[in-house]
Amino acid sequence: MPSDATVCCALLLLVSIAMAAAGLFALRRASDHARGRLVALYDDRVDAWNARWRSELENTSFSAVATRLHSSDKHEARPPPPPPLRLQPITTNEGALHDTGHDLRHYTPLRHEWRGPLGGGGGGGGGGLAASTVEWSEARVRISLHASGTTIDVASERGLVLGFRELGRSGRSACGASRGGGASGSFDPGSGVCEHYYSLAEVCVKVRRDDGGGWVADPTGGGIGCEAGERGLWSPARYARVAGQVAPAGPAYERAAPAAVAAPLLRVRHAADPLIAARNLTHDSLAFGTPDFVKLAGGVELLVCAAALAIPALVYFCAGCCAAGGSSTLGSRRRQRGDGDGDGDGDGVARRPLRTSGVLEPDDELELMT
Repeated sequence: MPSDATVCCALLLLVSIAMAAAGLFALRRASDHARGRLVALYDDRVDAWNARWRSELENTSFSAVATRLHSSDKHEARPPPPPPLRLQPITTNEGALHDTGHDLRHYTPLRHEWRGPLGGGGGGGGGGLAASTVEWSEARVRISLHASGTTIDVASERGLVLGFRELGRSGRSACGASRGGGASGSFDPGSGVCEHYYSLAEVCVKVRRDDGGGWVADPTGGGIGCEAGERGLWSPARYARVAGQVAPAGPAYERAAPAAVAAPLLRVRHAADPLIAARNLTHDSLAFGTPDFVKLAGGVELLVCAAALAIPALVYFCAGCCAAGGSSTLGSRRRQRGDGDGDGDGDGVARRPLRTSGVLEPDDELELMT
């Protein structure tokens, strides 16, 4: 059975092998220069934005018309369309990038925004949604953008849903507040299931100029939206879960539809916006990866630690092998010089028998002298 020292050294050797493999993998990743390539592409987009695209967007004014559609006739606007909404240019930094590397170029953001009720009408707060179930199932809004004499339809004729319900798990406990104090659902005693409510939080469209100089929605990335949503689709609409209102009677988790929701945000971005470029390059993670020098330093550290662990274990095993080999050689030599030497005295020295003829040969004289 191996000793504790042997087992410990064997484990150290295995750990060192694993660390060496990890270090070599880190060095291999560092040699790929993945971050460097992404950052170079991003910096090119930033240079193009600063040189051309930002001024193109800065010199354009955007307005929007949001027409409320009703369940009775989705193609008929009732009441009449409200006046156009004037979007304002915004230059504040959004801080959306999850990467603070100094190798990323800096730029001045620009987007056009407007926050407020869309389509007017319908009681129930800034979002224009009433608290009735029908409103949360059917209320829609059609949005069109206007700039430089061109019109951009944000959605199809059916419009965007202002809010929708989603059936959750069965049981009253499913309607409790989510982890972190999130919005809770509405329990329906009749069906025994929990309903969650979602309201339109943001409508964002990325635009570009066409060959004729007009503005059009840009479908790059799978949609005209500004970021990848569920299933990677770049939808212009983004929804947020909202809490229902507490019913006058019954437990707190028996809630009705929300009485009021926050006003949605309407936003227009240029298709060449560096933030959109970052989302495309990083698959919406907004992180460009670990710098090469960090990977290189990590790989070297792992290799050094692997060597520090492997050397004592190798010395232990080599010393054991040498000791075992030396003992085996010594025993063999002793056996060769032992009782089997033929003289019968067991002293390990073989002697030739003396001649009895009375005449001594030179060799016999030497033996007698010894």
